[in-house]
Amino acid sequence: MLKDLFNSKYILNSNRLAWIDYARGICIILVCYRHCFEGLKQAGYVTAGNYPLLNILNICFYSFRMPLFFIISGLFVSSSLFKKGLRTYVNTRFKVIFYPLLVWGTIQITIQFFLKNYVNAHREPMDYLNLIINPRRIEQFWYLNALFFVGVLYALLKSVFRMNQWQQLLLGMVFYTVSGMIHYTEVNGYLFTDILNYYIYFCLGDILSGFFIGKKGNRSALTAPSWLLAS
Repeated sequence: MLKDLFNSKYILNSNRLAWIDYARGICIILVCYRHCFEGLKQAGYVTAGNYPLLNILNICFYSFRMPLFFIISGLFVSSSLFKKGLRTYVNTRFKVIFYPLLVWGTIQITIQFFLKNYVNAHREPMDYLNLIINPRRIEQFWYLNALFFVGVLYALLKSVFRMNQWQQLLLGMVFYTVSGMIHYTEVNGYLFTDILNYYIYFCLGDILSGFFIGKKGNRSALTAPSWLLAS
């Protein structure tokens, strides 16, 4: 069964949408690129002035890769809630997203704490709690924190308070504006800053799911050669 995951015929013949896997893979590569580049900068091995092209690419990739992650995640929220219900949906996201955040975040912080003379980060005991309340202090783990809470909040408002997609989008616009004000005033919004900032992209994913996933004709049109020529 494991070898099927790396079998192209299995992937193409299954119900998985290959383009979503490709999009996720590209985003992961871009994330790795930024973290490697920023890590080398922090260590003093490269500077923006010495490698201007690499720095420009770093800035360009940063502008869209994380919003795309949230859009892709939002594509499946409605179908998951319909199949599983709210309780199972939240439990699944906890097991898949938040639990790994706690485990691997704790491991990373512990290693960085005891090897502080050999790593770029400077850790303190409070950082274990920061995984939850101020995840931006723990490098990449802010993403898992925001993805979990955005998904849970969206599902809660959709299932319990019966907010439709367009009401959610309007709320996402308000959240995005508040997040912008937090960034502008340089106030520490803790975990809420990223939740407010990326909520709108999760909403867009849910709205676009009917177009990208729900209708086979739309998927065929999007993969037509004419789109490649137009781009």
